Amino acid sequence: MPAFGQDWARALEDSRRSYSLTPLQDVVRSWQARLTAALSVEAFLALGRDDSDGVDLADALADAGEDMPWPARLSPGSLATLRVLPEHACEMFRDVLDIAGRDPWSFPAYFDSRNPEGEDVRSASVGQLTAVYCINRLAGRLYVLDIVWLG
Repeated sequence: MPAFGQDWARALEDSRRSYSLTPLQDVVRSWQARLTAALSVEAFLALGRDDSDGVDLADALADAGEDMPWPARLSPGSLATLRVLPEHACEMFRDVLDIAGRDPWSFPAYFDSRNPEGEDVRSASVGQLTAVYCINRLAGRLYVLDIVWLG
């Protein structure tokens, strides 16, 4: 069964038990973000995971990333998105990366985690914001591939 079908079936069962549409809405929101970021992820993987064009998060946002064990860098595309986000979304993004920077594996894998090509690509979602990032184990940093704001 395709990944979306599995997520939808699980959410449908949760909705039946809880009498709430929230699990179904979460699946739709999650997959909207995945589809929006898919091109950025594919391009990054095709180019050999090169993050040399990134901008340090601390340079992009004040008071961000200074004490994170895993500092973050932003791709040019994610930096452009960050610059047009509303202020409250930027704060939410900073908080999401703060959590991810402390424990990069705390958010679910963007791809099937059993797939070695994608186990380090993660998707961190909070509310309407999703940050898709890659864990660069050798450099000891995160590289934000895309920011999706559904607001």
